[in-house]
Amino acid sequence: MKTILYHRYSDDQFDNAPSLCMNLAMVLTSSCSGTGPCPTPCGSACLVYTGLTDVDYAKLSNILTA
Repeated sequence: MKTILYHRYSDDQFDNAPSLCMNLAMVLTSSCSGTGPCPTPCGSACLVYTGLTDVDYAKLSNILTA
């Protein structure tokens, strides 16, 4: 199943994320160190990021849709 990307206001939601990516979500953006976006799980295969930069969004999109 392919990952689906949604962009709403300042939130970016990634549905059908592979389970490995769910486990590595914080590593994918090098975040949760106090600087940068931090993922919020919204289901067993869903992540929501708030405040992604264009670079972060492109990086995550490439990883999750590869």
